[in-house]
Amino acid sequence: MPGLARTLPIRQAQLPDSDVATTGQQGMSALLWLSGVVMFVLSGFELGIVLQGQQHANLTTQQIALMFVECSLVMLVINAVLFFTSLLDKVPARVVIAFGLLIGMAGLAVMALHRTDSWMYLGVSLTSAGTGLVLPVITFLAAGAAHQKLGATMGGLAAAAGFGQTLGSAAGGWLFGSLAQRSFGWLALPLVITLFMLLARPRWCARQPARGGNGA
Repeated sequence: MPGLARTLPIRQAQLPDSDVATTGQQGMSALLWLSGVVMFVLSGFELGIVLQGQQHANLTTQQIALMFVECSLVMLVINAVLFFTSLLDKVPARVVIAFGLLIGMAGLAVMALHRTDSWMYLGVSLTSAGTGLVLPVITFLAAGAAHQKLGATMGGLAAAAGFGQTLGSAAGGWLFGSLAQRSFGWLALPLVITLFMLLARPRWCARQPARGGNGA
């Protein structure tokens, strides 16, 4: 939140009411979809790490815990890079999201094909970096909503994230019970679909237009 408060612009240009309504609805739908999809993949991915420990005799409980620590640290580093460099003010959010989705897909591919523990660590790092890059951008875009709708916007994102996390855990449990390691590859499918939609709709992740002189 201090990073957002420091980097968000104070004022934003006024838009006609019809443009604000249309852009706001499209932007909100896109953010809800993104939030739900990323949390779906992230929760399934984290569950998969635990279940992989039961399928690999040489993978200890300490190694699994270390992978979760690695996941958290990578996400913290990505957040620091985003806000301390003001990257989101210099690069379009759509480009950052697309890059994050690609990194996440690469990480899941490595996890699906890994044969040794070292490759599994690499897959964890890439997947964490990809999802950790997209999630702050979603919050950054949502923070540009009008003051009157900011609470509903943030609440909607939290609900979408919770729903995606619930579905991801359920789907992940079923996938890893049926397909084992290959399930990481299937978890990349929602990211592929999201990336395709992002490329097909250039304005899909435009910044939420704020109303009023006080800005966001």
